[in-house]
Amino acid sequence: MQFIYNPNVWIYIVGALIAILTIVHSIYRPGKLNVMWLLAQIAVTIWCAGFAFQVSTKSFFWAKFWYLVANDFVGVKSATILFIWALELTGRVKTTKDWRLYLLFIPNLVTDLLNIMGSKYIYENMWLNTSGKYPSLGFEAGLWYWIITAYGVSLVVASAILLLKAVLHRKLLYRFKGIAIMVSLT
Repeated sequence: MQFIYNPNVWIYIVGALIAILTIVHSIYRPGKLNVMWLLAQIAVTIWCAGFAFQVSTKSFFWAKFWYLVANDFVGVKSATILFIWALELTGRVKTTKDWRLYLLFIPNLVTDLLNIMGSKYIYENMWLNTSGKYPSLGFEAGLWYWIITAYGVSLVVASAILLLKAVLHRKLLYRFKGIAIMVSLT
C-alpha cells in the first residue's frame, strides 16, 4: 500500500488520538467502566484511523477497502452504540443486558451482509477521483446507502434529544459533561 501525504489526514489523526485518550481515561478512572461508552470510543478510533488511511492512499483498492472498514463495517454501528449508551445514561433502560436493545443492530448487520456480497444497493459505483490535488474516493449512492444514513442520523438525533432532556432536567450528574457531549454531537 503506497501512502501519499495529504494534509487532510491530520483531522482524522487528531480525532483518533482524542478518542484514544478518552479510552485510556475511561479504563483507568476510578468507578464502574461503561462498556457502551468504551465501545463508542473504540468505533470512533477505528473510524478515524480508517479514514486517515483512505485519504492517504493512491490505490483505488486500498481507498475502497479503508472506506468500507471505517464507514460501513464500523462507522454505522457508532450511532447505534451511542443511542444505547444514551438510553442507559439517561435511565431510560436499567441495563444494557436486555437482548431487545441489540435488535437495533439489525440494519447495521444488513449493511455488512450487503457489503460482503458486493451489492449495488449500497454503492452503485465507486471510483478513485484523481482530478484534484489529492486523490479521493467517489461513489454513487444506492438505495440502502440512504436508508442506513437516515437510520444512523435518526439515532444520533434521538441520542442528542435524550441527552439534552437529561441535561435540562438535571438528571445527569455533571451538567457540563452533558453539554460537552451535546456539542460533540453537532
